[in-house]
Amino acid sequence: MERDLGRAIERDELRLVYQPIYSLTSLQAVSVETLIRWNHPTMGTILSSEFLPIAKETGLIEHIGGWTLQESCRQLRQ
Repeated sequence: MERDLGRAIERDELRLVYQPIYSLTSLQAVSVETLIRWNHPTMGTILSSEFLPIAKETGLIEHIGGWTLQESCRQLRQ
């Protein structure tokens, strides 16, 4: 998994998922939480809680964080 995670960005396997956050008083969306998912070619969708600890241990977390910021800005512009 560690080796595959190192190639996940270059293989375009990471995805951002947006989850609205609602106000309980107005019942309207007030913000959005951005979540990251890894679409592994053989293991399917892997939640961040499973792969981010590995990314932290191996130093890949900075690459993933940079990708996340760049991709969310790209999607916002779009």
